[in-house]
Amino acid sequence: MELQVIPLANMWPDPNNPRKDFGDLDALADTFEMNAVRPFEPVNPPTVVPDGVSARGQMYRIVDGERRWRAMVKREAVSACAAVVCSMDEANAMAAMVATDDKARLTDAELSRGVQQMLAVGVAPEEVDKAARLKRGTARRVAKVAREGTEQLSIDHLLAAEEFEDPDDRKRVLDAPEDDSSRGFRTVAREIEGANKRAAKVGALREACKAAGVPLADTAEEANGEGRSYRACAYADRVAEVFAGQPDGTVGWICVESWGGPEVRFYGPASEESDDDLEKAARRAESKRVKKLMADALAARSAWLQRQMVEREDFWTDMMPIVEAHREVYGTSPNPYDYGTGQWLNEQGMADRLVETGHIVRAFVTLGCDPLWTDYVDGEPRPSKNAESWLALGCVMRSLGYRPSPDEIELEGMVAEAIEKFANKEEEDE
Repeated sequence: MELQVIPLANMWPDPNNPRKDFGDLDALADTFEMNAVRPFEPVNPPTVVPDGVSARGQMYRIVDGERRWRAMVKREAVSACAAVVCSMDEANAMAAMVATDDKARLTDAELSRGVQQMLAVGVAPEEVDKAARLKRGTARRVAKVAREGTEQLSIDHLLAAEEFEDPDDRKRVLDAPEDDSSRGFRTVAREIEGANKRAAKVGALREACKAAGVPLADTAEEANGEGRSYRACAYADRVAEVFAGQPDGTVGWICVESWGGPEVRFYGPASEESDDDLEKAARRAESKRVKKLMADALAARSAWLQRQMVEREDFWTDMMPIVEAHREVYGTSPNPYDYGTGQWLNEQGMADRLVETGHIVRAFVTLGCDPLWTDYVDGEPRPSKNAESWLALGCVMRSLGYRPSPDEIELEGMVAEAIEKFANKEEEDE
């Protein structure tokens, strides 16, 4: 390894360099003027390797410092510069290009491309981690999923795919867009993870039902037929215990989309004394009361929004927090032309306001669906999929001047309590 003065024209970039964005070359060239020893040259000379002979003489391939070389060529202040000449094999050259640091970091795509190229030419994963300054073990994980077509994907994208063992799951993540949209790779990975967890829980429920001798129906309608009605539910750890307390003729049905995760719901014949059971009668009355609370809250909220449409001159601007809440919860903007939007406007006698209010109304309708499921035998309401969004809508409406009634405040407490209780149950199952 030695320092030589080489004509800029006798240097050429390595085509395998992962860097494609060279940033502000003029600003970089400006810094070279402060080099007291060799003005207009970088303090840190480029590193090159001999690579053939041309009509201009010995040629050199740049393995570290292409950005510095480009800045000098563009400024045209010098025709030659000092360079470190050394001998490197392909693997070490790739490591040098990725590890280089001349005040401009590689982009995520460039870093990922360099890591994959190093692995392809045989650099040990441990050395790749060091050169690219990655967490130990990252390169080995990248190697598991890197293939033709993944060169443009970020390392985070590749690692998200590596989390899954199933080749189809990995392909779905790799094929997803490189962004944070509702269909980006992070969202797709979360969806697959959720689906896999549900599948595992469903498998555990089936095994528990088989061990306890529970006959399973394929659908809720089938389970609820032949004079049967809903009686109880259980997670995998309590299937045998709950089933043992049910009357003869009880069947089970696995509900996959329950709030706390998949559960078995038991349907059986009603006992003769059930109609006279005071406790069950009280539960039915409470269920009816909760349903009325939800209906009254929806009516009050709808009446308030309708008044805002009439009274506020800047309704669209003032009500934008409702649309933002929808985006935060669902990751997308509301569709103003959904059927529910027109139905709500018709009910309020304001069908002609669709164009100017559609986004806000759709966000309001979607966020404000009933937050609780009732009619459970144990008397405990379950949070619906809309429970958290229903609470979020209430908070936003409060900030805009809405004042809930005491009954609605009571309902908010019930919803928050149900969310906490069944979220804790899901964590216990995990």
